[in-house]
Amino acid sequence: MQWRGFFPAAKFGPILDAIREKNPGFLIKTAELVNRFSAAAQRYETVLKSMEARRGSLSGRQEAHGQYAYPAKP
Repeated sequence: MQWRGFFPAAKFGPILDAIREKNPGFLIKTAELVNRFSAAAQRYETVLKSMEARRGSLSGRQEAHGQYAYPAKP
C-alpha cells in the first residue's frame, strides 16, 4: 500500500466537511478505504500525524520569520 492516496485526505482533513458541502464525492473512495480496512486506517493515521507535525513546525517558523517561512539569506 502506498502513501500517496492518504496524503490529500490528511492535508484536507481539517476542511473536508466544508469541501464536501460543495463536492460530495471529494476523496470519498479514500474514506471508504480507510473505513473498510484496518491497515489503511493505520496508514492514514500515520500520515495524519506526520501532517499535523508539519503544520506545527511550519507555524512555528512562520511566527519566527513573519508571515512566510523563507530561509534566511546568508
